[in-house]
Amino acid sequence: MAVEKHVGEGQVKNFWKFTRALLNGKVVHSAHYLPVTRRNSFTVQLKDSSEIYAQIQFFLKLEINCPNGLVCSSNCRCQTSKCLAVIKYLDKLSVEVVKDEFTGASLPHLVPVRLNTANINVCDILQIQKVCVIMKSASCDFVSAMPNAFEKEEHGIKMKRKERKEKEKEKEQERADN
Repeated sequence: MAVEKHVGEGQVKNFWKFTRALLNGKVVHSAHYLPVTRRNSFTVQLKDSSEIYAQIQFFLKLEINCPNGLVCSSNCRCQTSKCLAVIKYLDKLSVEVVKDEFTGASLPHLVPVRLNTANINVCDILQIQKVCVIMKSASCDFVSAMPNAFEKEEHGIKMKRKERKEKEKEKEQERADN
């Protein structure tokens, strides 16, 4: 595996495998996380480029032996764990989703892709930019950025609070009437 380039000169002292991680305040799942079957939160866009997509297989946390063991200090980089995502890249296809010369319509937010099953790669979890939506079709898959994920969640929370306050007011009114 390509773990060596992330470890540097040290050797892996210990490692842990995880199926989900908290990134930028949001839980990101891996393909190996079984409880979530309805939605896919393991297809991601990487920071290296706005057009690199991958599917997270699982996460690794590495504890590394210091290559400078005799002079190791509390500031040494070996004192921090390395968190990695084991990924399979999604290869972009040169398929045009829509090409309407009359209206000029296009769908630049839908990127046709195919899972590259030949290679398993590793990236630092800090390289994960955002979770994407993947849509399956017979000929290929399509990836797109998650539409309004924050706004939808925030709206749902506000609605639940509003409903709860309305129920509390109704109960208070009933008590006042009795």
